[in-house]
Amino acid sequence: FLCGLATVATATAQSTVEPPDCGPFEVYLVNGEVHPTDIDNDGFSIGDRLSIQYDIVDADENVLGQNFAASTFVGQTDDGVYNLIGDVHHVYDNGTLHYSIVYQLADPVSPSRHATMRRFDYPVIGGSGAFAGVSGMATASTDQSGRRMISFDISCDGD
Repeated sequence: FLCGLATVATATAQSTVEPPDCGPFEVYLVNGEVHPTDIDNDGFSIGDRLSIQYDIVDADENVLGQNFAASTFVGQTDDGVYNLIGDVHHVYDNGTLHYSIVYQLADPVSPSRHATMRRFDYPVIGGSGAFAGVSGMATASTDQSGRRMISFDISCDGD
């Protein structure tokens, strides 16, 4: 019971970190959960779905929000890499950011599922709260220590 209280206190303390605002900023995705749905029970194929949830943290590992993604398998390369399209939602205390993605996975369910992590640029397509009227780009990459990083270069109405 005391350990549970310490966890809640830590989570509450972390959530008091100022969330990002319009302009350029970087966040990291940690503690991910991946939920594949094999619709035909025949192995991953076109039309199957992948749901993903990550904590969003800053460079110091302070929790800023949650990342939710829903993707659909749209094909596979000759060397077995899966092609997906989807939508991502970053949920912060001050609003949400939405961007569309096209990406590849080597294996949808393994911890090393990402095909060689390259830099991917995605259009930011909407937002709410502090991100109302948002436009710009989200860039997915890895930092030098291997953490998954999303760099935003966005502006909102009036910026």
